Amino acid sequence: MELSEKTAPDIPPGLIQPNLEAVPEELQRYRQWIVWKAEEITRRDGTKKVTKVPYNPATGKKASTKRKEHWGTFDDVYEAYLLEGYTGIGFVFTADDPFVGVDLDNCFDESGNLRDDARRAIDELQSFTERSPSGKGLHIICKGKLPGKGHCDNKAGREMYQEGRFFTITADVVEGVGTVEAGGAALETLYSDWFGQSASADAIHTVDDLEWDPEAPRVSLDDMRISENVKTLVRTGEGPLAKDYPKYGSDEVDRSEALYWVCQEMVSAGENKESILTVLTDKEHFLAGAALDRRGGNRESAKEWLWKYPLAKVLADSQTIVNLFDDLSPLEQVERAPLRRGFRFISGAKLIAKNSPVQWLVERYIEANAMVILFGEPGVGKSFIALDMACCIATGETWQGFPVKQGPVFYIAGEGHAGIGRRLGAWCKYRGVPLGSLYVSTTAAPLTEWEAVKQVVKGIKAKVEQYGAPALIVIDTLARNFGGLDENSNKDMGVTAGVILTH
Repeated sequence: MELSEKTAPDIPPGLIQPNLEAVPEELQRYRQWIVWKAEEITRRDGTKKVTKVPYNPATGKKASTKRKEHWGTFDDVYEAYLLEGYTGIGFVFTADDPFVGVDLDNCFDESGNLRDDARRAIDELQSFTERSPSGKGLHIICKGKLPGKGHCDNKAGREMYQEGRFFTITADVVEGVGTVEAGGAALETLYSDWFGQSASADAIHTVDDLEWDPEAPRVSLDDMRISENVKTLVRTGEGPLAKDYPKYGSDEVDRSEALYWVCQEMVSAGENKESILTVLTDKEHFLAGAALDRRGGNRESAKEWLWKYPLAKVLADSQTIVNLFDDLSPLEQVERAPLRRGFRFISGAKLIAKNSPVQWLVERYIEANAMVILFGEPGVGKSFIALDMACCIATGETWQGFPVKQGPVFYIAGEGHAGIGRRLGAWCKYRGVPLGSLYVSTTAAPLTEWEAVKQVVKGIKAKVEQYGAPALIVIDTLARNFGGLDENSNKDMGVTAGVILTH
């Protein structure tokens, strides 16, 4: 085929026309090519969005990044692009090829200068680098291996993929870097610095196909055991939680990031996957657009996407918490300092750039995933405050007017069990709500004694398997659950803190 005999179709305004003759020959050799069209879709709120829809170059039908029969050779897409009026061409990453794709959004400032992380990626990888079709982002393709399929950070505008995705290819080469090279150690370092140690665990998690249980009970959004603020975020994308999930470079809600957190909330509340998938693909809900827009409004396909990306991982992480209770070590081993790998220094500016919104358990007072000590003089009401917070978190009710993260609560009570029962009854009557998932121990637990710790873990695990991971564990009071040691001794406190924090 004489390439010069072809003429490219019209490109929608604002998009870069692909330079087909500059596509690296190493990529051309793989039969992993598709064509794509820029298609406008209408969101639920009436706004418009242009999305890139892949097509099979041979049949003209929509293509899947999972089905090899939907792809073609480079010559196939070359001809289809020139003759059939497609917007551009794309390359599909698979587990069978040696390539990794790095996708960076909004890389250039008003003067055309690269932001720091993009500058670093180009300098360190020194592999094929092109402008994205919008001209605002960058694609870098190099050879290498990631810990898994890939990782995405929407807030920072950074993605890395090994398989299961396609890149639109413009071959509008940046700074003359037009050949595909090995990423080597630079690729591993970038991945670690950008996504952290958790990225490895995220990436290696494999997802089974969705198994839909038609007999499973369905719970509506109104009846889910999550807070009203979470429900508002799902319905309208508004409310006090919306500000915690800004889209990179705009004031809009980042629905993908918010969706992941909402899945965590629903799983923690004990909702089943059928209920979660039904609610989060309901076109009447703002947050459902995160899945529906990706799948052209097809609800069943959106459920598959929602399962594969956020929900299956959230459920796996929840089960991991359960499994942790199976692997407790004796107290003597807990006292050892954990191994710290990859020690290095990082600039304060980078730490600032890595900042993410605070995840509150009780807004303005207690962060999620934190250890908090409530202290004061005897008789000032510490237990009343702790119990009130516990009830609010278990039910999703606001605490003193501040939103909470709803979830199961385990209350290890060292004394006054009859009084606690009366207080709980009075709280429910005053608030006018059922208590929810709050569980109170029948006795104190000497947490400095290994056998007692195992009993506590066993009791928590049994509830976790039924109702999900706890949002809060309360030890009230420390003195009554301290096994006779001295709570004013740093040495004795270190023993108990090791047990609580590690497990």
